Amino acid sequence: MRNPADMRIGTTRRFFSRRCALESTSRNFSSSAFSLVEIVIAIGIAAFCLVAMLGLIPTGMKSVKSATEQTAATAVLQEIVTDLRSTPPGSNTSPRLGIALTSSGANPSTPAVSIGPSGGGITSPFYMSESGIIFTNNTSIDARYGVSLTMTNQSTFLTSVQIVVWWPSKVACTNAQGSVETVTTILRQ
Repeated sequence: MRNPADMRIGTTRRFFSRRCALESTSRNFSSSAFSLVEIVIAIGIAAFCLVAMLGLIPTGMKSVKSATEQTAATAVLQEIVTDLRSTPPGSNTSPRLGIALTSSGANPSTPAVSIGPSGGGITSPFYMSESGIIFTNNTSIDARYGVSLTMTNQSTFLTSVQIVVWWPSKVACTNAQGSVETVTTILRQ
């Protein structure tokens, strides 16, 4: 027969082994879960990152708008260059936009004085819409870009044209938000 004291020890061991098994199981559950403090810290970090990213949205939108304006102004500039280059030699008006070109003689240092839309000597600057409509003043709501042309006769046959397109047209070129510029040469005779 077994000694009752030995039986008590075995029972105690079994009890403690079951209790330890339950405690270890409960410890595994509690150690695998997040505490409230950890969750609050994680939410705080996520909120800080979201606020920082939301702060970048206006900067990105401003960059997109600036790039769009510059692309459109470059298209206007290219349209003017193409029109001036397609002007037949000896003609005083560009074919598409009607920009008046006045030769100022054979002296290479003398600038041409009559520049601008057709209609008889309207001087630079003039104003354009995105669709290529020319305005003589910037009061029109459609006048989006200001255009300045500076012509210099290089010889009897060649005229150098510096073209500056700026936006918005409501301000002077020196106060513009942006501008594009090029120099081209056209055959005059």
